[in-house]
Amino acid sequence: MPAAQLPSFLLVGTPAAKAADVVAQRERLASEAGDAAKVSFEQLDRLSMLSLPTSHYKKIVSGATGPACFTHTVSALGQFATALQPNGSLHLTEPIALVEDAALSPLRTTSTLFRDLTLNGFIDLAALSLRVVDTVELKVWAATPNSPLAEAVNATTWAGKVAVVEVVAKKPSYETGASAALPLKFKKSTPAKEETSRIKVAPAKVAVWKVSANDDDDEDLVNEDDLIDADDYLKPDLADCGPTDGTAGKKKACKNCSCGLAEMETEDEARKEEEKAAKKQKVATKAVPAVQSSCGNCYLGDAFRCSSCPYLGMPAFQPGEMVTLNLKDDLTV
Repeated sequence: MPAAQLPSFLLVGTPAAKAADVVAQRERLASEAGDAAKVSFEQLDRLSMLSLPTSHYKKIVSGATGPACFTHTVSALGQFATALQPNGSLHLTEPIALVEDAALSPLRTTSTLFRDLTLNGFIDLAALSLRVVDTVELKVWAATPNSPLAEAVNATTWAGKVAVVEVVAKKPSYETGASAALPLKFKKSTPAKEETSRIKVAPAKVAVWKVSANDDDDEDLVNEDDLIDADDYLKPDLADCGPTDGTAGKKKACKNCSCGLAEMETEDEARKEEEKAAKKQKVATKAVPAVQSSCGNCYLGDAFRCSSCPYLGMPAFQPGEMVTLNLKDDLTV
């Protein structure tokens, strides 16, 4: 069937709906559409197995055939949004919970239902009517076959906490996933030359200092030669600096010595350190007694010496050679 001849109104009934209620709702939509052939009918529990035409229906009515104990899944709401034309309307009749209660978990509150509709792209949401369900109707729900609430309904606990709401929602005037350019207004960029011409250049400041050839006549200048005294021309007396000949007392090098006395003092200190190291080495050598080796392996090193060897810890040496220690490297900083 061509798309133009397809029904433009969709009536979605519940599995437990009475035939008389379905006929009454269908006739009402037919009078609104102007032709009974333009009204199509589907079952709510079969929507997951159907593929509704995209952007075709002007109006979808679901849950109005009673009993009102059937809820609409998020997937069903998404199918309705896809099947509606832009600006098409959706009329839902669904049971809701009036309060947040864990015992009413199968039901959504009005705010939750509106949130799910909004997430599926619907706008202009409104609740047309709200009717509180009494205990008698709750018992009918509990006995309704194929109802998702049949096992959860508790007429005693749910009394006064459950209602039936009729909600109307609208699909936007554009298709789902449509895109459009935003009418953003940006200032046109001005060419660099025009920008440069608009910039006001500040005039150059007059030089602060002005030198004139006649300045010497008005000002008394100081002669540099007058700033030097006669003592400034005398050479410094270096008699108090430098090494002595031994007749005078010992002098110390200046902080910024340049006569060589500082180097001489450094060499003198190094020589004294060597003499001290040599004396310590000599003392250490004399401290080792002349012991006669009983094993004959003392001169080979610690690896061949016994635990009571007097040469333990000393370097290897030749037989008959006096053991000496070089402490120069250990004492040199």
